[in-house]
Amino acid sequence: MYNIELGKFLAKLRLEKNLTQEQLATKLHIDKRKISRWECGNSPPEFELLVKLQDIFDITLYEISICQRFEKESLFEKTKNK
Repeated sequence: MYNIELGKFLAKLRLEKNLTQEQLATKLHIDKRKISRWECGNSPPEFELLVKLQDIFDITLYEISICQRFEKESLFEKTKNK
């Protein structure tokens, strides 16, 4: 179930950046079929690719892990209060 939610979230992030699966795959130096597998929920990205995705999408690993983007100030406030 989580793979499907993660896949939808990654697809949304990719589309927000106006990237095709092929363009994202090129940035990550992987085959575009891998992107398709992620977005269909068939397999999650490997950790080293998640690290690269956070830079491409300007998002944190935490946000990727919960499949939700926070406003930068909101995230700062949440972490500051803990």
